[in-house]
Amino acid sequence: MKEIIQETFDLYNDPDLTYDPVVPAEIPYLQILFRVSEPYFVKETNGVPTLTPEVHRRFLNFRRQFTKTHADILKYGVSLTGFAPMDKVTKIVTAFKTDVEKQFTIPGEIELDSINLKGDWVTFNSPLNPPMRQKMAE
Repeated sequence: MKEIIQETFDLYNDPDLTYDPVVPAEIPYLQILFRVSEPYFVKETNGVPTLTPEVHRRFLNFRRQFTKTHADILKYGVSLTGFAPMDKVTKIVTAFKTDVEKQFTIPGEIELDSINLKGDWVTFNSPLNPPMRQKMAE
């Protein structure tokens, strides 16, 4: 038996920030969908499949390591102008896909299905000092 398992977490891997689809998120989140075979998942009392505690710990450890390894590209902010923020998004998602497939998935047992963006992701910023912005600041 196989199930689709969803893991959603903020880009900074802060355990105090949980994604709530009802409340607009003000930071970037990744929503990861995995195809998972038994015995790597369990069903909660509400019938929702989740990773087993051991596999979930492995995924949390992977996330921590990813955050440390890619700290340079995770410095994602409003100081970037033009389409530079979108370039960062592409780098983050590409690095995550590569790393999760190398370090977490198990071929035929736990496979990456998709990576989705949730929350607040800047994809374009105007220059930091355009004339109109300067006039508004006066």
